[in-house]
Amino acid sequence: DRSRQAVTWLGWVKSLPDEIVRVRPVLSAGYAWALLDSGELEAAEARLRDAEWWLENPSEEMVVVDEAEYQFLPATIASARAYFALTHGDVHGTLDYAQKALDLLPTDAYIRRGVPSGLLGVTYWVIGDLDAADQSLTESMSSFERAGNILLAITGTFVLAEIRMTQGHLRKALDTYQQSLGLAADHGELVLRGTADLYTGLSEVHRQQNDLKAATSDLVRSKALGENAGLPHWRYRWCMAQARLKTTQGKLEAALKWLDEAARYYVR
Repeated sequence: DRSRQAVTWLGWVKSLPDEIVRVRPVLSAGYAWALLDSGELEAAEARLRDAEWWLENPSEEMVVVDEAEYQFLPATIASARAYFALTHGDVHGTLDYAQKALDLLPTDAYIRRGVPSGLLGVTYWVIGDLDAADQSLTESMSSFERAGNILLAITGTFVLAEIRMTQGHLRKALDTYQQSLGLAADHGELVLRGTADLYTGLSEVHRQQNDLKAATSDLVRSKALGENAGLPHWRYRWCMAQARLKTTQGKLEAALKWLDEAARYYVR
C-alpha cells in the first residue's frame, strides 16, 4: 500500500489455489482491494462476496490468521463497497458505504480512515458540495499523513486544490500544493513519484494567478523530474497544462500542438 505495488501483490495471490483463498475472509478482502486498484471490478465483486459470506456465516472452516485484521473486516469491506459504488457512478451507495466505514473505525485508525474520507470527498466534489468535499479530503490527507503514508496524502492534493480553485480560493490552492511539496521534500525517495504531478498542478494555480513566468518554471521542473517521478497519466496532465499555458499566452498554434500531444496519452 505504501509504495503502490498492488499489481505485484496481485500476481502473488493469483498464483494461490482458489480453495485456499476463499476460506480466508481477510485475504479475500485484500484480494478484492487489489483487484479494484487494477480495474478488475467483476473479479473484485466476487472476492468481496466471499468475505461478506464468512462475516455472516462464520464456521470452523473459516481461516483467520490475523485476528486484529479480522476485527477491521466490516470496515474494510464497507470501504471497498464505497469504492466499487463510486466506479459505477452510484453516488448514494458511495456516501452510505463510506460513512458506514468511518462509523465502524476508531478515530485513531488513520490509514484506514483515509480511504473512506477520500471517497466521501471525491463524491461530494462530483455532486457539487464543495465545502463538504474540502472538509472530507482535508481529513483524508491528514489521516494518511498521520499514518505515515505520505504518497497517499499527496495524491489527494490535486482534487483538493481543484476544489479550492473552483471556489476562487487561489491562495489556499497554492498553499495546498506548497505544503505537499514540503512533505515530498521531507520524505525523499518515498514520494518521488508524486512530485512531478505536484509541480504540474502548481503550474495551473500560477497560470490562474497570471504569474506565467512561475507557471512556466513549474512545468520545466515537472519535466525535469520526468515520468519516473510522476503518477499514472502524468504525461497527459503535463501536456494539458502546457496547452492551457500557451492559450493564456496567446500562442494558439502551440496550444493546439500540445492538445494533440495530450490526446496521445489520454486514457479513459
